[in-house]
Amino acid sequence: MIGPRRRSREVALQVLHALDVNPELGAEGALNRTFGHLVTARGHVEDVEDDDAAGGPVVHPDRKLVEEIVRGVATKQAELDETLQRLSRNWRLERMNVVERNIIRLALWELLNALSVP
Repeated sequence: MIGPRRRSREVALQVLHALDVNPELGAEGALNRTFGHLVTARGHVEDVEDDDAAGGPVVHPDRKLVEEIVRGVATKQAELDETLQRLSRNWRLERMNVVERNIIRLALWELLNALSVP
């Protein structure tokens, strides 16, 4: 079963991707655009599809966690990119796939800064 933390990371990754390809949005703009499309009139985040193959209930992301991740990565992006560039072999940051680059940024940020991650 997919938990709320995983679902939140998935949404955060989508926001980070949008921010990476449209940097003029800024973190707040990217978050507002994403949640503007996902939030229903009742205030719940609406999933387009149920990823749970077992047919279990749809798990909604934790908006606060998504915002924490996106703002944290955006704030520390220069430091994260410097670390990523230093650790990568034979790959410049610009040559990395956008999704992979943002997965690594998210993971690095969580490892280095997220107090809620064990």
